[in-house]
Amino acid sequence: MRASSLLIAAVMTAAWTGTTLAAETNDADYYPLKVGNEWTYQLESDGKQSTLVTRVAKQDEIDGVVLYRVDAESNGAVVATEHLRATDEGVFRYRYNGSDVVPPVCVIKFPIKDGDTWHGRSRVGKEDFELDGSITMDEVQVPFGKFAVAKVRIATVEKGMEVTSTYWFAPGVGAVKQVMRFGQREIPLDLVDFRAGE
Repeated sequence: MRASSLLIAAVMTAAWTGTTLAAETNDADYYPLKVGNEWTYQLESDGKQSTLVTRVAKQDEIDGVVLYRVDAESNGAVVATEHLRATDEGVFRYRYNGSDVVPPVCVIKFPIKDGDTWHGRSRVGKEDFELDGSITMDEVQVPFGKFAVAKVRIATVEKGMEVTSTYWFAPGVGAVKQVMRFGQREIPLDLVDFRAGE
């Protein structure tokens, strides 16, 4: 399995003061892991537009740890799954398409802090990789609306090519925009709809 697969999993508005968020914002709101939450993205690749839907499908207990399974669907078929968990330190990816991620990869670091960075080493299947993450506070406009966001950039190098994923996380909604870049190729996803679970 390619390490870049971890970065392309679809995985996916608040004020801030100085370099940290206002006290009323809960960091976990930036990636709300609630069963039934569903995000619909407009995706453009190779000049073609399509739709990608990600949803928190269910809660699983794996090796004694409660994880949330997020499915990504295209044309009505599940094309990828991942298992995530939110802790006081961030949201972590524990599994991808059934393979363990050891140790789990940090998708977004808590507490949310403008300019914060992190580095990680992990393994999926037989492949080892390193990644670097960073957060900057930003604003973004997508078809679903305009948001104050935590912009998260995750980068790794695979076979000499830099692979990056950039996510714009809005509190209460999650990833409202994503851009995946493989060398010179770029794939943008913009949120067109979000439905909260029951």
